[in-house]
Amino acid sequence: MEEVLLWSLYLVCLAKKTKQSRRPRRKWSRKWLLKKREFSHINLLRELRNEPNDWRNYLRMDEETYVELLKLVSPFIVKKDTVMRKAISTREALSYLTIPCYRKKL
Repeated sequence: MEEVLLWSLYLVCLAKKTKQSRRPRRKWSRKWLLKKREFSHINLLRELRNEPNDWRNYLRMDEETYVELLKLVSPFIVKKDTVMRKAISTREALSYLTIPCYRKKL
């Protein structure tokens, strides 16, 4: 009887110890990552639409070519939203790939 009581006490202490040693849950997305749409280059592209010369200088193509290219590659670069985060749009993905400094890395 005494042995059963000791084992029970041991198991209770062990369960309490493992419960205390758990790390707090982490978040899937950081706060600053959730604000990426506010600070991304997409806002710059919206502004560049008003200035065709600057658009061409930044992306090295005119907007019509960009739209045509977007239609061609959209099926290959489209992503799905998940429970954790929204996927980037195909327009955003293509604009990222067409920026000259990133083209060198491809």
